[in-house]
Amino acid sequence: MVSVKPLPNHAVERSELIAEEFDPDRFLSSRRHLGLERMKVELNTHLKQLKAELVELINKDYQDFVNLSTNLKGVDKDINELKQPLYKIENQVKDARHHFQQVIDSLQEQLQYRTQLRDKKAVLKLLLNIHESISKVEYLLDINTEIVQDKYKMVSQLSGEQDSSVGKQIERAAIEYNQMQHLVKRGKDLAFIKENEWRITRIKDTLEQKLYKTLNTALLQVRAGEITRSTKQSLVQCLRTYTLIDQTKTGEKIIREQFVRWYLDKIIQPKALQNNKSEENHLAEMYNKIIVFVTTDLQPILDITQKTLKGSNYEVLVNSLWIEVTEKIGKECKMIFAPGQTSVFHKNYSTTVSFISNLEGLCHSRKSMIYLRHHPSYIEFMKKWQLPVYFQLKFREIVVRIEEVLNDKSQSQEENILTGTKATIEIIQQCWSDHVYLYGLAHRFYKLTLQLLKRYSIWARDILQNANNSTKAKLHDNVTNKHAGAIINNREFK
Repeated sequence: MVSVKPLPNHAVERSELIAEEFDPDRFLSSRRHLGLERMKVELNTHLKQLKAELVELINKDYQDFVNLSTNLKGVDKDINELKQPLYKIENQVKDARHHFQQVIDSLQEQLQYRTQLRDKKAVLKLLLNIHESISKVEYLLDINTEIVQDKYKMVSQLSGEQDSSVGKQIERAAIEYNQMQHLVKRGKDLAFIKENEWRITRIKDTLEQKLYKTLNTALLQVRAGEITRSTKQSLVQCLRTYTLIDQTKTGEKIIREQFVRWYLDKIIQPKALQNNKSEENHLAEMYNKIIVFVTTDLQPILDITQKTLKGSNYEVLVNSLWIEVTEKIGKECKMIFAPGQTSVFHKNYSTTVSFISNLEGLCHSRKSMIYLRHHPSYIEFMKKWQLPVYFQLKFREIVVRIEEVLNDKSQSQEENILTGTKATIEIIQQCWSDHVYLYGLAHRFYKLTLQLLKRYSIWARDILQNANNSTKAKLHDNVTNKHAGAIINNREFK
């Protein structure tokens, strides 16, 4: 805020009063140190100066003031003479403006009409393309061939000899189907789309049925061991087609249901684990058969999805194999999750973890392995292993054993010390042995080890304290006996 500086001689200065940003309130507030009488005197003095200057100015230019009225004579007549041409010019300007406005309005109407025509032309072109695309897909899928066959006969001749491969034909249909979907999405609000929605649905269903049939036929040939060049080509075309129409999940589901399940039904069976209590690890044998299946029978499909179709979203190892394995184990071999028999549970869990590690080693990339570990079926499968229950059973078993040894009163003190120390060492070693320790319970076994050491330290302190008390008692008895013997000997001497 800029404040007005007080004048040394006069409180009022003309330059401040005629300034563009003159503010009376600020002017008065900056001179609060002056009284009202002083301000009144200063302003009156200034007023007198202005009047004196005005009189002086009039006296100086008096002749000009007198001649002013004389010079203004006849001005009204001149002004009236100028009005007519000015009015005429004004009317001409208005007419020109009106004319130009009409031209502008006409141009705007024509441009708007042209825009409407362009939009209608684009819609018409879109409708023709949609109709053309729908008809072409129907032709490629052999839908209404009697209607559209003649229309595309010339196109087929120009494109060369018609390919007899069903897989290649379906792949071409899928490419055109993608184009059709793009066009339909652009014209989703058009009445033509709503009227032909049933045709679009029929095309989708027909394409899915043909894809399913072709892929299923190829999978049956692979199951039968007939892995020919034609079979591989059919698999590549079908799986690539599922990628084109963004339905890789559907392809993985078919592989799971029609190929993987057929093999796993023979591998994962309850009778395979009936003798799991014996020394032979039948669960490991079952898992090894699954790994062998992956590296042999499933390998051609994995090569296609991981190498030939590299960059696609296929995760056959997870979505086709792993999900089926976990579901089959959950239904047919759920007894492996029972933690009641700790030794059997430990063997089953360790074997399963080893199987998962081998399966992760078959993942073609780190991204695929991370996808496996974060898959909901993987998380749910690992939750079925009740590791806390297993630890509680082992904890109770270890505590009972150590307490029996440390509280054994049948042995001598020297033997008890050696036995307790040896038992504590053996139990701690057992906690971290391969047939007891589990990686998922590392923190619990570490805590248990600290608890065992604490229990041993308390027990050892008590043992040492009892030993010290016993030694002191024996020394006291010996001293007392010696003193009594000395007194008796002294009396006898006297």
